[in-house]
Amino acid sequence: MFSQNQRWFVIQSIRYVKQAFIATGSGWLDAEQEIYKIKPEIYAVDEDGDRPEKCEFCQANGIEYVVLKRLPKPGLPRRQSTILCWF
Repeated sequence: MFSQNQRWFVIQSIRYVKQAFIATGSGWLDAEQEIYKIKPEIYAVDEDGDRPEKCEFCQANGIEYVVLKRLPKPGLPRRQSTILCWF
């Protein structure tokens, strides 16, 4: 829905974000080079982004791997960004 530069701008604008990057790689672990650069203690993904390859990479590099749950408020359906569309 938004270009990567627009998404970068929004994320970089959050006051709690110290630095944001646009991933330079491709595939499920497209941020591998950036991860080596910033050396995070935690790598967090949502359920859509959870992949065994990411977990294995984090274990091999001493990074805590956290999968965030998408839980809607009671009575609301689950949503996925991949099914959104513009009319």
